[in-house]
Amino acid sequence: DEAPQCDIASALPAIFRARRVVIAGDPNQLRHYSFVSGKQQEKARDRYGLLREKIFDYRNRSTLDLFIGKVRRQDQVTFLREHYRSTPSLIEFSNRQFYDGQLEIMKSTPEHLDNFHIKLIQVNGKRNNKGVNKAEADALMWQLQELIDKYMTMDSPPSIGIISLLSSQVGHINGLLQKQFDLKLIKRFKLLCGSPYHFQGSERDIMLISFAVCPESHHSAYVHVNKPDVFNVALTRAKSFQYIFTLSLIHIS
Repeated sequence: DEAPQCDIASALPAIFRARRVVIAGDPNQLRHYSFVSGKQQEKARDRYGLLREKIFDYRNRSTLDLFIGKVRRQDQVTFLREHYRSTPSLIEFSNRQFYDGQLEIMKSTPEHLDNFHIKLIQVNGKRNNKGVNKAEADALMWQLQELIDKYMTMDSPPSIGIISLLSSQVGHINGLLQKQFDLKLIKRFKLLCGSPYHFQGSERDIMLISFAVCPESHHSAYVHVNKPDVFNVALTRAKSFQYIFTLSLIHIS
């Protein structure tokens, strides 16, 4: 399971012991991150006389990539179309952008179709020299406090998650959370702040997303934010409602 995040070397011991193998994973979600440099890989390849073929590209290929490259018949592939997590308005963009509209949204009931479950909050903040957009973080914290006040008296309050695609913003928001909320409250709302990598395979009832970028941001920040797998995971963690914090100059379609 989660085969895009599984490196080939880790999977091989299990595969060698199997008569049949089922590989499950989404190529449109996060891939495994290799700390092996390109030079190290080339050195190992030369040392053991391996061919310069994709199958030996441990650094850039996951277990899913390995097996997709070996598929010979269409009946070897099954597409899991049914999507249970999110309401239609939350999954609609990713369904069109990444899945060619093939997902069948199982929450397509009247109660979910009548409401729009996304709120775009535009903040004219800028990233400082530490890569932190304080104005956006402050707006997010204000909204978070409002949500906590609203659901505090419920026996089973909704779970809440916070995502930023930039690690510097994640660190700053986590610092604010530690100052503002005690551990008991954080556990009560299952409150977690992290990057898409922290939320892979996870979900929350309500998600708050801080993009944090501004016109002065280095182009590498925009490159990272626009990585399809990172962007897709960030947008698909919410079950019921999503708050998006971003620049007023950025248009979400």
